[in-house]
Order: sequence, then C-alpha cells, then structure tokens
Amino acid sequence: MAVQLPLAGLLPAHPLPALSDDACDASLWDYPDCPTEILLRHAKLTGAAGEALFDSMMLRLGLLPLEIPEANGADRLLIVGNVGLKVQVKATTHSQDGVYRFSASKGYNRGHIGVRAYEAGEFDLLALAVLPENVIAFTTSKRTYQGIPTTAIPALRLRPRDTLEEALRDLGVPIPGETPGAGLHPVAAGAAEARA
Repeated sequence: MAVQLPLAGLLPAHPLPALSDDACDASLWDYPDCPTEILLRHAKLTGAAGEALFDSMMLRLGLLPLEIPEANGADRLLIVGNVGLKVQVKATTHSQDGVYRFSASKGYNRGHIGVRAYEAGEFDLLALAVLPENVIAFTTSKRTYQGIPTTAIPALRLRPRDTLEEALRDLGVPIPGETPGAGLHPVAAGAAEARA
C-alpha cells in the first residue's frame, strides 16, 4: 500500500495508516542465503533487482535506460548514441555446478500462458545479471538457455564493459567514445595498457 509521508514540519490532515508487518519482507533479509522457496516466491523482486542493477550500470556509463511496459518482449530501451536497443534483462541468484544459469524465456510456469521462447525481434540485447556478484554479462545470443561460469566473474568485475562492447559491435552499434577506424578510445587504451 502506498503511503504519502508528510513534508517535514507539517502535520498530516488525518492520522497516518499503521504499516503492517508486510511492509518489509524480512524473509529476504539474508539474501543471497535464502531458501529456494523464498527466492521463488519473490521472483518478481529478483527480476526488479536485476533491472535496477542494469539501470545503475548503464547510467554510470552515461547511457540512458528507459523502462518499457511489462507486456513487451523487452524490459528496457537502451539509448546508445542515436540508436535505441531493446534489452531483455534476466537475473539469477545462485550458481549450480560452477555456472550461473539463465532461462531466456518469457512467462511463468504457473501463469495462464506458461513459459515460451521469445519471438524474433522482441529484444536486441540480453543482459544477464548475476545478483550476488553485482555483475552483468551482455550477449546478442537468442539461445533459451544461457550460462556464465563462476570463473568468468573476476573478468566481468575487472572489465564490466567488455561483453557490452562486444555485443554492441555484433549489432553494428558504434561504441561510445570510439572514433570509427581509430582504435580504442584513449581512456580505454590506457586502461588496456595498465592491465597488460
């Protein structure tokens, strides 16, 4: 339930409603160390967390992520230069056998339509958010099942733009800061030299 809090120094016209115990769901307080049934019950929150991580990363890179209504095949419209890309964000909470797994499908097992594959053109870019590691890998692959080995996490953390830049190149989208034919942007070139 939405509650409008009073402005500082002003008294509300009527008493504030009492907040129920449901206002803060303590079952997720120990995330990521929550039982699977708790994580499944809060799948919408997990998805929203993945989208928020994506938004945060894009904004920090100077890109504009725009929310798209839920009924569409994409979660965000990402503005890169003068190009709009439809982005589907998938989030995961745990690894299995050394791999963070993602299902790039839409719908819910218990929903009236069930789970189905995305149709061609519903999204351009797939963002795979590994929530407990706070990293995202990007791909243009439309495969239903995707995975990120746990061994790839340090590289994603060290160079968070690498998979995004690779995906943008696959889509033919100019990389921000790069001059076509001039090689890496000076900042990126300096960072590459520092890593070598």
